[in-house]
Amino acid sequence: MACRRDFIWDIDNTNDTLKLAVRIIDLWFVETKDKYEQTKMIIMDENDTYKIHVLIRKKELKTWKLTLKENNTYMMHNFKIVNNEGQYKLCLHPYKLIFICVTVVIEQDLPNISLKAYEFINFTDILARTY
Repeated sequence: MACRRDFIWDIDNTNDTLKLAVRIIDLWFVETKDKYEQTKMIIMDENDTYKIHVLIRKKELKTWKLTLKENNTYMMHNFKIVNNEGQYKLCLHPYKLIFICVTVVIEQDLPNISLKAYEFINFTDILARTY
């Protein structure tokens, strides 16, 4: 029997025991104001129109820095879910995920998740500057 999987579009702040099958489509390291490094990434699932921002803070960074690779696919679960607020949003999803001490990540071959996702914008939205 296949295990239950959640999708990015299902994420809300009511369930933090999500089990996501995802591809990391963008991964980078950032130095914070207090000189600590953290990781930011964008992940997507097999429905490649939905993406979400993920943050790995200093405490959990040592655990995951050498493990996570851009373009690889993983099963991930147990996150802290927070509102996606701020002046610059990396994704349009209303929430973002934060790795915590009980986050589990297992690399798996998931060929049904496309390698790249493109977000095309209608010309009318570009002209109206509503994108």
